[in-house]
Parts: sequence; C-alpha cells; structure tokens
Amino acid sequence: MPEIDYMLLSHDHYDHLDYETALALKDKVKHVVCGLGAGAHYERWGYRPEQIIEKDWYEQLEIAPGYTIFTESTHHDSGRGSPAVKASG
Repeated sequence: MPEIDYMLLSHDHYDHLDYETALALKDKVKHVVCGLGAGAHYERWGYRPEQIIEKDWYEQLEIAPGYTIFTESTHHDSGRGSPAVKASG
C-alpha cells in the first residue's frame, strides 16, 4: 500500500478503529484526522503528536488549495433490536 496523506477516523468505536490496522498503517500515514479526544489512541499506539489533527464538530481543515475536510456531527446506530425494524412476511 502506498503512503497515505490523510487517514480519517469517523469515531473511535471498536468497529471503526482497529488496533492492528492502525499499527500496520502507522509508518505509511502522514496525518490522522479525528474527533477531539480520539488522538489519544493514536499517541498511545506510537503515532507522533504532529501527525494527529483533532477537530471538533462543524470545523474544517484545508489540506490543499480547493480541498477542505468538513467535520460534522454524527449519529451511529445499527438499528439492531429496534422495534421499528421488523422482518417482512
């Protein structure tokens, strides 16, 4: 895999932030963009603080002229077990 300029982390639930993958990519990643507080995981795993860019909701990061990352609030819900989700039939 080639170098990765920006790795984006949507949130730090275990199904989106995999320890083994984060370690395997460490030497290929130039920058990690993540939510406030999530950078601590990467620092603990050996990423340099200058690699980690933490952003709050509704902020933006211009990574190059004409290329901007916008951070938005999110809601993560699988819907499993919800009474609104029923099998048809």
